[in-house]
Amino acid sequence: MHHRAYFSVAGVLCLFALVSYAGASSIAFDTAGDSAYSPLILPPIGTNGGFGWGGGWTFPTANPGQPKTVYSLSLGSSPSGNINSPATPQGRAWSIPGTGAQPINDFAARPFNGALSIGQTFMVDFDLHESLSGSDLVLTGPSQTGWEYNYFVSSNSIGHYIIQVFGGSAVDTGLPISAAGVHIEFTPIDSATAQMSLTSFDPSHASASFLLNNLPVAQMEVYNGARDYPVYFNNIAITPEPLGISLIAAAGAMLLLNRPQLPARS
Repeated sequence: MHHRAYFSVAGVLCLFALVSYAGASSIAFDTAGDSAYSPLILPPIGTNGGFGWGGGWTFPTANPGQPKTVYSLSLGSSPSGNINSPATPQGRAWSIPGTGAQPINDFAARPFNGALSIGQTFMVDFDLHESLSGSDLVLTGPSQTGWEYNYFVSSNSIGHYIIQVFGGSAVDTGLPISAAGVHIEFTPIDSATAQMSLTSFDPSHASASFLLNNLPVAQMEVYNGARDYPVYFNNIAITPEPLGISLIAAAGAMLLLNRPQLPARS
């Protein structure tokens, strides 16, 4: 191959990598143990612990006209300790308190700094505990209204975790709700397919994994519809870099390194 062709191919590969990466989410992580939440200042609008996110916590409402009388993100301790930081009953997790008798903004949301790309994984530790009445982990595109979703994880009438996909039927995972909590991962596999898996923190470490339609995900939300019980969650992360981007960039670099040498001038 002529040396100009090597430069052209290498340049296209590297440019493709940069353009692809520009629209994808960064590697990100946050935990309730971060010093940004010591103490958690109320209202916690914009509190931005960890790294790599598209901004701090926001609080969409089920109805855009609903007054935000109480901002719902709090610190607590999941009773089992499995999802806490550190992982003991004395550790910390985020919680959405029960609504009680007063109006409350039930959603806490964290935006990504780009939509998940193929091969990236969003993960979270989640504990519905005793809050079984319409409480959810929600994955969606950027949204100002809490009821908008592409996916949510909730519970059904027989006490199992379920996965609901926008436009589809609910999937019973078969995993029972327990105080131990679950680890949830969501990964776009290709342009049409995504995978969601749940792994229990119970001693059995039972797990379930499902292939779903791939819909855009650029924000996570947690909602508590229960009156008397909190929902706990912690350890949110996005990893790794978008699949193939590093390989494409590396391929371009290798072409440049291995390009034919020009003949020496006499």
